Amino acid sequence: MSQTTQVLTFRPSPSDSNLTLIERTNYDPNYPQAYTTTPLFSISSQKSSKEVHIYRIGVGNHAIHPTLISSSRYSSLKSATEISLAAGQSIKLTSSGAGDGYKFTCPPLGRMKWKSKMSGALVLQDENRIQLARYDSQSGFKGVQAAKFVILVPADDYLLDVIVVTGMAAVKMQGKDKTALEVVAEVVGGVAGSG
Repeated sequence: MSQTTQVLTFRPSPSDSNLTLIERTNYDPNYPQAYTTTPLFSISSQKSSKEVHIYRIGVGNHAIHPTLISSSRYSSLKSATEISLAAGQSIKLTSSGAGDGYKFTCPPLGRMKWKSKMSGALVLQDENRIQLARYDSQSGFKGVQAAKFVILVPADDYLLDVIVVTGMAAVKMQGKDKTALEVVAEVVGGVAGSG
């Protein structure tokens, strides 16, 4: 694993069944089997809503301080997800004309696309087709296991936010008829059930 690669894994919140945590996995190069995790994001979704809220988790004074970074709403009628970023920006994620992924434009990053793979994985590419991130959820006997984002390039906070926010929207769109909570519950349920 290169130094620029980051792995973000999913797990259910121990305190709230409506929250999913996304954590950075920190590997020790001297002991690859030993690792720690750092919570970075939480995803909030109510079963009765198609809306998903994503928070960045800041840790200070031994307390977790979540800050809303986005709200998104999927419209099956438009085959699109409208994403509102806390910075006042809007992103519209739509199915690509070729049906092989989900595209969006995000200033100042430009045009980007979550490209669908036969395995069900998604790969984020910029307009030059440089791979920036990958979303994987490996299926096993008990369902979805080991759901994760793999960040393939150095990413500042803004790019990391865009990857997570648009990646979760693309995962939702890939599930089309499922509610946002069902998609998150499927990802987290497999992880929780695999232990």
